[in-house]
Amino acid sequence: MGDKMDKLLKKIEEKIVMILLVTVYFFTLILLVFLSSHPMFSQLTAYNLNPIVINGIITQLQLLILVFLVLYFNNKKGYSIALLLNAINFILMLFSLFKRNSDGVIAGIVTALGIFLILTVINNCLVEGERRKKQLYQLAYFDSVTGITNRNVIIHKVRKLTSNLSKNKGKFALVFLDIDNFTAVNDTAGHLVGDLLLKKIAERIKEKIHKEDLFGRTDGDEFAIIIQRDLSKEEILEYLNEIRRELTDVFFIEDKEFLLTASFGVALYPEDGPTASDILKHADISMQHAKKNGKNSISFFSNDIKEKLLTRMKLENELKKAISNKELYLVYQPQYYSYKNEIRGFEVLLRWNSKELGPISPSVFIPIAEENNSIIEIGHWVLNEAMRQFKNNILKYNDNFKLSINISPVQLTDNMFISKVERALKENDFNPKNLEFEITESVFISSEKCAERVINYFKNLGITIALDDFGTGYSALSFLQYNHMNILKIDKAFVDKILITDPNKSLVELIISMAHKLGMEVVAEGVEEKKQVEYLMKHNCDYFQGYLFARPLAIDSVLDLLNDMHRGRQDIKYLYEYNLE
Repeated sequence: MGDKMDKLLKKIEEKIVMILLVTVYFFTLILLVFLSSHPMFSQLTAYNLNPIVINGIITQLQLLILVFLVLYFNNKKGYSIALLLNAINFILMLFSLFKRNSDGVIAGIVTALGIFLILTVINNCLVEGERRKKQLYQLAYFDSVTGITNRNVIIHKVRKLTSNLSKNKGKFALVFLDIDNFTAVNDTAGHLVGDLLLKKIAERIKEKIHKEDLFGRTDGDEFAIIIQRDLSKEEILEYLNEIRRELTDVFFIEDKEFLLTASFGVALYPEDGPTASDILKHADISMQHAKKNGKNSISFFSNDIKEKLLTRMKLENELKKAISNKELYLVYQPQYYSYKNEIRGFEVLLRWNSKELGPISPSVFIPIAEENNSIIEIGHWVLNEAMRQFKNNILKYNDNFKLSINISPVQLTDNMFISKVERALKENDFNPKNLEFEITESVFISSEKCAERVINYFKNLGITIALDDFGTGYSALSFLQYNHMNILKIDKAFVDKILITDPNKSLVELIISMAHKLGMEVVAEGVEEKKQVEYLMKHNCDYFQGYLFARPLAIDSVLDLLNDMHRGRQDIKYLYEYNLE
């Protein structure tokens, strides 16, 4: 109501100013015409009044009125009226010139032309200034890629809504939504296509946004929605699910198809915090929680989510210091031949004993390291440390032992990975034939061409390539045939089913048979029972690895094991208890 009244008063003020200025200007015109045509004008000198001076004063007054019109209204209306008044003045001067040729009239005509030029220059400056002002406003408050409001507007609005001075203070919801895995689009299709896709995403979301809600792009592939309507959590969830489903429909950019999902985080005011800072932070925490828990979901803020995120952040911070603090260490799990009483080699496994947090499971810290790319530095340390320990200790017992190292998909896409491996081999004087890299099936999905190039390069060096956790991922058989892996490792989840009556039990037999036909050897992981050994031997599995034979061992324990075997004290008796032929 107050804004409408202010606008009404402004319009009344403008009309009054316009009427006064036009009236005064017409009065000056009448005065000029009267003075130039009346005999009294010529007699002014008798009273020590210079007619030229009087004429100049009136002309200056006219100029001031016209300039004020242009500046005050600062639009086409003010400029048009000023030109019209000046044109009337010009016509009157021409009319006076025909009636009475005098220097004063000619000077008035020239002055009118000069005023026209002055008004035009001033108006052009104002127009250019207004254009730049709009440009700066656009840059300050609107996103250059999508054209929607930007982070500044969102933050300003949240601060305004949470301010004690706000007239509209009340409940609202702040929603952050992040496009899942969008960096892959930029990496594979390029930033130009990425920007076009962001524009399409914004357009699609905007179609679903309620007219009372504020929608903007806050950063990169992240957007925000401010919902000021009085909605319940269930209604907000339904509203956001509609937007989420809309984003799952395929996008077409330059004849390419893109399938996307988004993660949503919601913070409610005032339930989730009394300040703008709290609401912004908690909406972001909720969104991060949605991303960490499978993505393509909607998460409302809670203290439990906050605690989990704080714990994760602490883990991330401690993990950054793990190498320098010498908190990481290696253990080795032996792999045994199925047909003779010998060790084939060892899989090296990473462990972390934090000084601050205690022992942390690899299933917890390795995914975090992969997400924040610290796995590149950690993996480089593992590579060098494992080669050093293996070369100086284990290979002394058998120079044919294999050192099997797990390689993250993140490492494989690192441009420097090949050179790091070559440098590690050289610095540790390590023979590539003793090295085996374990990779997972997900590598081929995330970056197939890059993975093929790197794997083939390592194979040419003489490094053995093993496909780890087979059967738990995508299991694309075409990748096996095309890439000619050396080793296939059957995941523990399949080995466990050998002990139960399960249709998938027969899959183990099929996997072993298929691998052999493709020229690969097979390692069964997670072997913990004698019956599993019996089944695997019956179907010609090549190697065993699991707790039935040995848990992961520290280097000293590995050396004890090798010493015992060397002295004939350690037999793998389980392998010879069965007459399977």
